[in-house]
Amino acid sequence: PFEIVLNADRTASYSFGVAGGESFSETGRWWAEDHRFCLQVPKFARGQRACPRIVKTGEALTAVRPINDMVLPWSLAR
Repeated sequence: PFEIVLNADRTASYSFGVAGGESFSETGRWWAEDHRFCLQVPKFARGQRACPRIVKTGEALTAVRPINDMVLPWSLAR
């Protein structure tokens, strides 16, 4: 599992567990573009920008890959 914390200054803190119980973290950036949420962090998605659509259904938020409408297994919270 991983965690991405979005900061008001448009930086994104990305952290995840690695083998041996250690954790790794790094900082990237986030922004909104064409009605999508975009994120770019060096080790997340091989450094490529990720721009899923965020869909709200009732109180639930989900991330959807725009190319094929696949729901991403992310837990989103405010």
